Amino acid sequence: MKLPSKIFTVKESVLFFFPIILEYLERETEKNIYELYQNTINFFPSNSDWIETVTCLYAVRAINIDEEKGTLVYAL
Repeated sequence: MKLPSKIFTVKESVLFFFPIILEYLERETEKNIYELYQNTINFFPSNSDWIETVTCLYAVRAINIDEEKGTLVYAL
């Protein structure tokens, strides 16, 4: 996970990308992981940055998984 430090600037860190996914889920309410990926990957420099961002958002409970529908939902 990339956090701001001497090596990574804020723009290169995972924290910089949080609002991209959160704003999208706030507007769209529920999306499956593939739809979320298709609509937000263009804002990320690599696939691994996208995966790290989604993982971190889930870890801090900013997004949740609705297991019945198989979708991601905005939790904040």
